[in-house]
Amino acid sequence: MKCTRNLLVVATLFFAAAAAWAIDIEGTAVVVPVAMHGPGALGTSWRTDLWISNWTMGRQEVTATLYRTGGEPVTTTFDVGSGDTVELRDVVLSTFGLANAKGMILLTVDTPSGFQATARIYNVGNPMGEFGQFVPGIAIARLEQQAFVAGLAGVDGNRANFGIANPNDLDVDVTVYVLDSHGDLLHTEEMMVGATSVVQVNDLFAALGVPPQRGLQLDMHTAGGMPIYGYASVVRNDTGDAIFIFGTSPNN
Repeated sequence: MKCTRNLLVVATLFFAAAAAWAIDIEGTAVVVPVAMHGPGALGTSWRTDLWISNWTMGRQEVTATLYRTGGEPVTTTFDVGSGDTVELRDVVLSTFGLANAKGMILLTVDTPSGFQATARIYNVGNPMGEFGQFVPGIAIARLEQQAFVAGLAGVDGNRANFGIANPNDLDVDVTVYVLDSHGDLLHTEEMMVGATSVVQVNDLFAALGVPPQRGLQLDMHTAGGMPIYGYASVVRNDTGDAIFIFGTSPNN
């Protein structure tokens, strides 16, 4: 069985190399921009599951650090076998031991071989069931100094949040350009994001004084080439159902 899995690993690496148009998110240092266990707006209650996949030919020791907002970082390590995916349910509570916390997770390995991570952030506060959003972990080496998101809505029962995760060891200054669906500038916001931290702005229309609308765009830029993971989330006010939008770099 292990031999079959190793052959699958080799085949996967071969086809991944051939399929150059696929999104490349893996690396030796991977950022999950935000994870949470705790209450949110309008009766929501958020949890985070995390999956770490090792498609190399050898076992990987992964170091996971939660850089929590308003507290000291928490670090743990665990092994991921060749071809394996480790599932960490409710990772903030079960792995890091925190019952009411949120922050950025940084995953690293000491080998030159990479891995990938994905997360699901979901609301358990609705009696109708869970409503979740998929969050890709992205390697620091794949991030850029720009993060562009589009399709944000603050009408028809929706609210929108955005965040900026800074995986660097230095603070970064970020300029956020707020554009309408036609690309017209509505607002400019200057933000400082501390080293190895995430800043999230909830209900961005109210927070930034922008009239609620559909199709809003955010263009986030840093100075000096420092990479960031910018993202946004559009959440239904009635159910707490959410979609996650990770920032892209069309100008980099």
